Amino acid sequence: MLPVEIDLVQGSNEWLEHRKKYFNASEAGAVMECSPFEPRNHAELFDRKMGLTAFSGNYATDRGHKMEPLAREAFNAVYGVHQPKSFVNGRLAASLDGWNYDTGMILEIKCPVSVESQLFNINSAEDLKSIAPHYWWQLVHQHAVAESSGAWFMVYHPEKWNAVFIGWELLAADVLELREAWDRFALFYDNNERPD
Repeated sequence: MLPVEIDLVQGSNEWLEHRKKYFNASEAGAVMECSPFEPRNHAELFDRKMGLTAFSGNYATDRGHKMEPLAREAFNAVYGVHQPKSFVNGRLAASLDGWNYDTGMILEIKCPVSVESQLFNINSAEDLKSIAPHYWWQLVHQHAVAESSGAWFMVYHPEKWNAVFIGWELLAADVLELREAWDRFALFYDNNERPD
């Protein structure tokens, strides 16, 4: 299947309704069962998708939403314009913090509260996989949806920031594993059966 751009404002009620119908990039860590945040696994993801649990935000996510435009502005001044975009591809969906039409590159932004965050130790794909595997799988998911040429993973704090380039071949190597995990989850989801 080919990616289809969805014209929705991220965070809007329409966008939130749209997310209920798809398997989303922010849920990839849960489907790969490596997320430190809820939902962390298939069972918790099932509960969330079925509306049995909800997430209304917290200080860290609220701060991230406020800081993201500043981070994108700093990144764009150096690496070219990336703008928020949402795509679907089959049952998978991704809301990208940035997308460059000319290069086909994804931008994923994280805004930790502290400059001491472990995320500032990420300087390669291997670092991302070991330090924050849930974010690695989020990027793999985004790549699978948008069929990107690669990705930038940016960590931003007003006092410092860092951006790491990850080539498409590294992301593509894990797409099959991710798709297989989503297929396993879908068997339960489609049958309204909670995974163990």
